[in-house]
Amino acid sequence: MRDLTCRIRQARRGATLSQAELADLLGINRSAVAQWERPGGSQPTSGNLSKVAVATSVQYEWLATGR
Repeated sequence: MRDLTCRIRQARRGATLSQAELADLLGINRSAVAQWERPGGSQPTSGNLSKVAVATSVQYEWLATGR
């Protein structure tokens, strides 16, 4: 997966979470997750990106950089 939006979506789907479920785990609105997964949408803060990594059981470095 080349970009952050795709990696967030892949991590969420790999954890079998809906956007709403991930948002609940992070304590944010579902619309924020939708924006992160939309090309050209907003990007999560590093803190929220870290929470996504924990909630979906993926490495933060992969999520942030693709490595």
